Amino acid sequence: MADRLNSDDVIDILQIFKVIWRGKLLISLITLLFAIFSIYYALSLPNIYKSSTLLKVSSDDQQSQLSSIGSQFSGLASMAGINMPLSGDDKVYYVLETLKSRGFTKILLARHDFSPKIIASKDFIRKSNKIIFDDSIYNNKLKVWTREPNEYREAIPTHLEVHNILMKSFSVGVDKESGFVSLSYSHVSPVFAKEFLNTAINELNKISKTKDQLESLKAVDYLEKEIESTQQKDIVNSINSLITMQLKTKMLSKIKDDYLLSIIDPPYVPEIRSSPNRAIICIFITLIGGFLGVIIVFFRHYFQNSKAASLYSKT
Repeated sequence: MADRLNSDDVIDILQIFKVIWRGKLLISLITLLFAIFSIYYALSLPNIYKSSTLLKVSSDDQQSQLSSIGSQFSGLASMAGINMPLSGDDKVYYVLETLKSRGFTKILLARHDFSPKIIASKDFIRKSNKIIFDDSIYNNKLKVWTREPNEYREAIPTHLEVHNILMKSFSVGVDKESGFVSLSYSHVSPVFAKEFLNTAINELNKISKTKDQLESLKAVDYLEKEIESTQQKDIVNSINSLITMQLKTKMLSKIKDDYLLSIIDPPYVPEIRSSPNRAIICIFITLIGGFLGVIIVFFRHYFQNSKAASLYSKT
């Protein structure tokens, strides 16, 4: 019984090879067509370059002092508009979520009109460092959007649309052991990939500085009025400590450029493309062509046998 099964298996395998051999010309032709298409398709894809950077979220010694004072006089600190400093991990995740937020994209686009480069970039000429734009989307010479509006979008993209496209190429992460933040951005232009990362870092530092400056100014104004209305020595001392911390925050926000994020490994202009991998694309599409050719040959063989069997039964 086992010998009979083995001989049947051998016969089936031989039959399969015979069918493939008979249809080798068709399989070769289909594979060749897919191979030619794969080369054309792979060459039509623009080079994508990825720039990356490594950052450290800054931390001040005053945080522990301010947290200690704030825990004793949390009500007073809250009334003064003083936000308790975030812990190290909280501050890191605050940075991560801010960079990925729609609000940050909106601020970024308001100060730097990156929308055409993010949405309409088609290719890049390295010799002249020039981005080629898709004319059906954006006319760079006239600086106007040319795409057709529809029921879901206007001709000029909103910051929400830009944000959705941006997040496909912008990556934000953190090393859990070191706490360092890593950013990367991929684009057809290696120059813009670096420029975007630098701009994002600078803008986040500016936003954080401005926010802390305004909060410290309001807090000092309130605390100075509060200290005049109390006679208790311990409260006066605590208020003075709060004022000192706020003045230090204000000073640091004015003199530190890397107020929230300090650069460990700066963004760079990549020299080698990160994608596409044209060899893998060609191999994959060619294999699909060969597999499809084999399936077509077997279907043709099955159809011919079925037709022959049908004619034989009628006779």
